[in-house]
Amino acid sequence: MKNLLESINIPTIFLDNNYLLKGIRFTQQKVVNLIPSDIGRPINHLATNFKYENFIEDAKEVLRTLAVKELSANQRCRWYLMRILPYRTTSNVIDGVVITFTDINKLKITSEEIKS
Repeated sequence: MKNLLESINIPTIFLDNNYLLKGIRFTQQKVVNLIPSDIGRPINHLATNFKYENFIEDAKEVLRTLAVKELSANQRCRWYLMRILPYRTTSNVIDGVVITFTDINKLKITSEEIKS
């Protein structure tokens, strides 16, 4: 699993059912300023580079509805598709949420050029 996560180059954050940082998978892109010693801390106590006020509310909604939440997020003039998904164990038990950040900067720039 580790090799898969590293090869797809998608920064990933894992939170438990209490929204405590459970794990992080960094890539070349440091999208969120987290370090391994942050594991176990509440995500709302950590500073991020994103201006996103509804993170905890959206994570709660994902846990309640088990529906994936997707939105565009901007960090230092770079665009990402942020996805919040339920985290399922191998026993199919919901054990928190997974947040992924896919770089969509080229897509966003091209889209804006087409609109102009």
